[in-house]
Amino acid sequence: MDGWRETREALSPRAERASTGTARIRVLEELLDQLADPHAHLRTNLASSHRLVPHDVWGARTAAGLRIEAVRAGSAAEAAGLLPGDIVLQINGAPSLGVADRVRPRHSPMRDEMLDTWSALVALGGTHDTPRVWQVRSGDVIQSIEVDAAASDVSGHSDEASVVTASEPAPGVGLIRIDSFADRGAIEFFDAAVDRFVDHPALIIDVRNNHGGDTAVARPMMGRFVRVRTAYATMRRRDGEGLGAPWTEYVEPRGRTYTGRVIILADRFSASMAEGFAMGMRTITDARVVGTRMAGLGAAIGTATLPDSKITIQISTEPVYTVDGEPRWELAPDVEVPLNALRRAQAAGDDAIFEAGLREAQR
Repeated sequence: MDGWRETREALSPRAERASTGTARIRVLEELLDQLADPHAHLRTNLASSHRLVPHDVWGARTAAGLRIEAVRAGSAAEAAGLLPGDIVLQINGAPSLGVADRVRPRHSPMRDEMLDTWSALVALGGTHDTPRVWQVRSGDVIQSIEVDAAASDVSGHSDEASVVTASEPAPGVGLIRIDSFADRGAIEFFDAAVDRFVDHPALIIDVRNNHGGDTAVARPMMGRFVRVRTAYATMRRRDGEGLGAPWTEYVEPRGRTYTGRVIILADRFSASMAEGFAMGMRTITDARVVGTRMAGLGAAIGTATLPDSKITIQISTEPVYTVDGEPRWELAPDVEVPLNALRRAQAAGDDAIFEAGLREAQR
């Protein structure tokens, strides 16, 4: 593609000179960075490689610095007291906008908006081997925060049962939390939760802080909400410089059907298959998506292992769309919780997205 000519011209000489594993990884990382796609990365990295994004905060460029728009639950950033709306002025002693400029892909034909977001997330995520120290303006207060000093990341799960949890936050309202779509054992626990709430008028399904997983897990879960085979998405496969013909993905009915009102809670850390689940549930049940925009990972992935270096590359290969052709990466919530509400609630130890979802369920 003409748009990638500059990328090839810039990186080919470096690739030809790369004689060590470290040098090859560096070139491949810079190549994949040009895509500005969190799905595109190596399956191996260096201690000095940037963390996969979005890491523990979602940020955006402003004239003053990098504004935090979301903080991942259970993360070091949350433990450090960072709030939506805070402005990161400096990262490890350097102006945050300058750090973002340094990691911004230089040879990419992607849109400026995508590159702005990518560079902000990479700058805020930092590298594996360097503790992050930020100068942050929170309201009228400017302070230095050692972000990783209070690390309490609990994104992992020790057993299958913890991946799906269920509760009843209000009479007639069920709540099912899905932490991941990566474990097929989660289907059994999801079924048990749906059976528990099948006669409830409303059901909230929380896929926040869910990094995705496998269609083979999400699709059977969606099957509890249809009585007949139902289309939930369309997909296309990358084919040379373009895309192949679209095809339709379907949900097959399974078990006793839940027919009440469905609310999906989502946030910036709902990624990949979590986004597909939210999109699919909105299609097949008229579910209301409540929260913020999601991570914007809009495609199924593919991998390739390079024959000489044996390094495995992961990239987006099959873009996903609604049945009406809307790209998954552009999906917006039906009820959007604004940044100032997120900030107030987190500062008070409350959950603005859950409260908005509960109000929607009780309408």
